Amino acid sequence: MPRRERWPPPPAISSRGRWAGVTTGGCLVVAGLAFAVFSYDELTCRIAEGGCDVFVGVGGLISLLGLAVAAVGIVILRRVLIRPASPTGGSGWTSAWGVLFAIGGAVAVTRLPTLVCPDGFDLDQLFELCIRDGERFEATSHLLEKWLLVLTAVVFGVVLVKARRIPSAVATVLTVVAWVGGVGLLLVDTVAREFLPG
Repeated sequence: MPRRERWPPPPAISSRGRWAGVTTGGCLVVAGLAFAVFSYDELTCRIAEGGCDVFVGVGGLISLLGLAVAAVGIVILRRVLIRPASPTGGSGWTSAWGVLFAIGGAVAVTRLPTLVCPDGFDLDQLFELCIRDGERFEATSHLLEKWLLVLTAVVFGVVLVKARRIPSAVATVLTVVAWVGGVGLLLVDTVAREFLPG
């Protein structure tokens, strides 16, 4: 039996748009599944026995959100891949390169410490002091630098969208590195912490 054609036929997509769409869908699927898998431990954690990093309800919410994000990624991949390729086709998905890069970069920046003390000193987060024996002084704040890094990630995300001279493969690699870096650090700092050695 011949395969039924879609009606109306899906609009054409450019090669650049397909690269961006596949990158977007793939990043969402991987991130969603990673959070869903690693939050399973929180779902099965028994609070009475201790050792829970987050409450079971929060673990459940993270798991559901992860599955929802993965489902959205699968839908995006399907919708991008069924569209015929054409040099004159749409390239709207290229905006997603910028969005993913900006989000990944901004999330990575949030994982950097805002307050820093010299080696050998303990940081008191409440009073923002560096403490050792009887010595105390104000911790060094890197809040301004963090804001500048977030702004840089957003600006570079805009450049990825607007600068058509950047090859699709390069834009894809930069986007994936920023996304995996930011989301990976967030994953490690939250639900995947107990899977790390040591």
